[in-house]
Amino acid sequence: MARVVESSGKPPEERDVSDLVRIMTGEMLTYDYLIHASSGAEIQAMQMIANKHRAKLNGCLLLPISILYFFVFVICVFSHLDVTNVYLIENELRGFADGLFEEVDDIDTLWDTISGDGNFIDSLFIQEERWGDGIPKPASNSSDKWGMWGRVGLYNQIQGAIRFEQSRKSTNSFGKKPSCDNDDMCDFLCLSNVGFQAVGCPVPGKSKGDPKCPSLESIRAECGLRRRLNASEQAGVEIEQTKKKRRLSLMSPPVSVVVPQCAADSDDVFRFYVYPSEPKSEWTKRLGYFQNRAWLDKDTTFFQIRLYLLNAEFGQPNMEQLTLNFHMAQGGNIYYTRDVQATFFRIFPGNATMAADGIWFLLLVFSSIVQLVVLCRVFRGKRMRAYLADGRTLLEILALVLGWVVVYQFSRVFMTKRNISGAVEDMRKHGWDLGDLQQSSVDKMFKEAGLAAAQMQFLANMFSNYTLIIMFRFFVNFGAQPMLAIITRTLSHLVVDLTHFLVVFVPSFLVYVASGTLMFGRRMECFATFGASLGCSFRMAQEGEYEWAEFKKEYYWPSAIWVWTFILFINILFINLVLAIILDVYNEVRAAEKTNEPIWETLNQFWHRLIHMRSWTRESRIDEKLKEPGHEDVVTKEQFEAYFPGMPKYQNDILFRDGNQAMAIEAEKNLDANNLLKLCRSMMEDIGTINGSLRTIVDEESKDSLQSWVVPKKEKTEPASQEPENFMTTPVTTKGNKKARLTPLEQANPFDVDSMQWAPEWLREVGGMLKTQRQWLAHATWQLDQLQWNMQNAHVSKLQKGGD
Repeated sequence: MARVVESSGKPPEERDVSDLVRIMTGEMLTYDYLIHASSGAEIQAMQMIANKHRAKLNGCLLLPISILYFFVFVICVFSHLDVTNVYLIENELRGFADGLFEEVDDIDTLWDTISGDGNFIDSLFIQEERWGDGIPKPASNSSDKWGMWGRVGLYNQIQGAIRFEQSRKSTNSFGKKPSCDNDDMCDFLCLSNVGFQAVGCPVPGKSKGDPKCPSLESIRAECGLRRRLNASEQAGVEIEQTKKKRRLSLMSPPVSVVVPQCAADSDDVFRFYVYPSEPKSEWTKRLGYFQNRAWLDKDTTFFQIRLYLLNAEFGQPNMEQLTLNFHMAQGGNIYYTRDVQATFFRIFPGNATMAADGIWFLLLVFSSIVQLVVLCRVFRGKRMRAYLADGRTLLEILALVLGWVVVYQFSRVFMTKRNISGAVEDMRKHGWDLGDLQQSSVDKMFKEAGLAAAQMQFLANMFSNYTLIIMFRFFVNFGAQPMLAIITRTLSHLVVDLTHFLVVFVPSFLVYVASGTLMFGRRMECFATFGASLGCSFRMAQEGEYEWAEFKKEYYWPSAIWVWTFILFINILFINLVLAIILDVYNEVRAAEKTNEPIWETLNQFWHRLIHMRSWTRESRIDEKLKEPGHEDVVTKEQFEAYFPGMPKYQNDILFRDGNQAMAIEAEKNLDANNLLKLCRSMMEDIGTINGSLRTIVDEESKDSLQSWVVPKKEKTEPASQEPENFMTTPVTTKGNKKARLTPLEQANPFDVDSMQWAPEWLREVGGMLKTQRQWLAHATWQLDQLQWNMQNAHVSKLQKGGD
């Protein structure tokens, strides 16, 4: 151990491999002795165990709070969104819309689907019973003022009207001249210029100096031409409309970025309404008017149908927004999308929902206060940078910040629900007497309902994404339990390796995405855009499945090379590399975890802690006590009982058990391949030195057995600073690293050979020879001392003469 102390006393930069090996060996022997002696544990190990127990307590106590936070939040979300009942409504509406418009292939069939018998409007405005008898219109003063009119799917009733809206490539005057033939509906629509005047125009017929807002005189002049089209003009119109035919396709999301969208400027939007309060004959004339005037033509880029359906049969009143979008692409196709959004009128469907919201809000406030307290302590301790550098801390702060964002968005939805409730109430006051004169109420309802649906959709998306953030928040608390921490540490260690992997994978993958877009984009919708190609390529990489029949239709060999190389590099090579990286990191983390404490052992510790809650000694108190000066390096159980008289025996036992385990881990931590190689190298160096010394001794003793003991060897020392190195400053020593005993002759103790009568004859003979040798050595030593004294006097005299 003296060599260990000598090596540990050297500065770190002066230590060689042998010194490092000696230090590691000393640590291992020390810990091994303390463990097997069972006399106690090292004080630093006990401090580390106390801090670990405190961290485990804090983490494990926060884990139930995080789990409760998650489940209460999910209960609140399900209560507010009512997902199951909304699905039952919206699934029927989606099937209803898709079943009607799947056969549309041009503008003419689109009009037929909207206004034809048994089609869209006829299915919405139910005014006849199944066997053909008319359903009476409810009176405004009756107890049931709504009745069965406007029912969709029996329990959903249209609110307000159905809005038809389009955006145009050219917003100048469009459509054919009207031919009303003394029809009152046609005259009213023509004079009001509904549908052919931009939404941005303040009042129908009031000019803004813009072609989209014609003057009242021009409108009257145009509507005054009430003549029938002759046969040749009608034929020309039919030929013109034939040229405008388009094909309809259900649009996939990636294609939506390249097709026309709804205009953002209200001056480029044209709309009209169809009211369910009108008899079938009236709304048939209304739709026929717009169809005859070619309201939809080749310059239409976007067409939308929107309506609202109220359902009060399920848990809370729910208004569904059904939107049908038709995108008129420049390639000639009509791409169709439908969107259904739910808006709820009640902020809190029941007392249980209000209680769940209150509990979740209190948990959010509590977690935020705890985090603020921790941040203040870290700031006072000047550890803010290190604290924020931990990814788990950032994840916790992100979860709390997004929680308050959810609260803010919910408050916005709360205010919007109040507005939409007021708008719907104002509109419903008119009952089934709603018409063009109440269009302002309908416009207000559509505006408020559209805003409410958008905010509700944003809130629903935020709810779904926030649940993922809360799930990752669990990993922060899992790190407190040793076995659960293996998963969290694996994920944290994977960040570095996966980052370097992505540097290689992403460019390679994007090359295939771009190549697939160029090769297959003209004939396959899945590769029509870069985003679509990205999604399809990623699906192929994950699933390993592809539609070879579609790939090989054109350019067989280029397609085959693209698919084969994609499967070889992306599916087989890169994806398996990811699995290899994950397994390798997991095995390293799993091997580094030495405690192997299962979760039921942790629960057992917390159970005993709960039982002995009053007498349990806080870990912070233990840490403070052990930091006090004056303690020995090793602490025993008896000393702990003296330090903390009320400590339960279970706590004392568990502390020293974990302390011994920590020392065992410290003793074994250096037993890896790298350190074992260093140990072998140090041993080989020492063995080589010993071998050289033994060889020298053997060679010398083969010539003279006493030479190695009587012939001195030179050992250089540092010369004095004021004199140069000379033979006077070089001490004389014998071999074996032992200095010769230079004793004056008169002080030498004679060796009494006669007292060795008990020894055999050969030993007494050797004793006599050694006695004679010692006497000779004593005389020789005395002579050397005299010679050295004379030489020193001569050297001093020489120095004095040189100084004079």
